[in-house]
Amino acid sequence: MDSPDIDALVEEIGDQLLARLGKAGGGLSNVAVGATWNGSPQALELDLSEADHSDAETRELALAAAERGLYAVWTCGARLAAAVAALTAAETAVGVVLPRGLSSVAKSAEAQNAMRLGAQAVEVPLEAGLVRAGEWDRLFADLRAVEEPVAATGVAFVVGIAAPDLDSPSLVRAAAVARLAGANAVRVRGSAKTHQPPEEEHVRVVAKALGPEAETLAEGLAANLTAAGATRLSSSAALSALAPIKS
Repeated sequence: MDSPDIDALVEEIGDQLLARLGKAGGGLSNVAVGATWNGSPQALELDLSEADHSDAETRELALAAAERGLYAVWTCGARLAAAVAALTAAETAVGVVLPRGLSSVAKSAEAQNAMRLGAQAVEVPLEAGLVRAGEWDRLFADLRAVEEPVAATGVAFVVGIAAPDLDSPSLVRAAAVARLAGANAVRVRGSAKTHQPPEEEHVRVVAKALGPEAETLAEGLAANLTAAGATRLSSSAALSALAPIKS
């Protein structure tokens, strides 16, 4: 990937947005799997958002994630109630990933319903088409449609970016807009088109664009993603990456 002047790009897109729309902000404090994960389970999140699990399977996997000490379980709206019920007494958080391609109004409604069901975090997929078209105002408004109802509740607002679908300058600008829209975290995801996983450089440029104002998360289980700046890694294979519990 090219190495753009990241600070200049962040300043440029930030100035353009802030001049018209005002300030906004906030804070939140699959790659091949190895035989074991050598880091802390708290650095892992189980992502069930695209898996075809039943409610019973979702509950079972969520309980296993809590038993192993994973930071969070992510699911889709249809399985959210099952995950919330399983983790009511657990420290492991429950998040929901909104579907791609919804209108801003529909995203806001989905987010509010998820919070009503008990979601502790909401992730909205960033519309890469708006980034490629340079429609920053529309992108900002789309994210704010979710951030505004979420921010009032203390629920974490996460933006998912399909990093391989964007060139490096566009990825930096997208992360900057997410930050300005109030994202508590940005998850660097794989391609929505080819399913190519995110690379180390994708994580690095997003982490630098976000700075300390928001966390950088990454899809995958490769250690080099944490070395590049990811606070936590998410994968549907997060449980199998952990060493077996000793009896």
